[in-house]
Amino acid sequence: MKEKGLNGFQLKVCMTFLMLLDHIAQFMPHAPIGFHYVGRIVAPIF
Repeated sequence: MKEKGLNGFQLKVCMTFLMLLDHIAQFMPHAPIGFHYVGRIVAPIF
């Protein structure tokens, strides 16, 4: 039977993208606050 879910690499790629949103929001004054929220939640995973 095939496993469902994310492997380590896929998880890291998703978390990197979400962290990138937080970094982009740092330099854009009118970026949605949600960009910061997802980036801050992802930070402890790295």
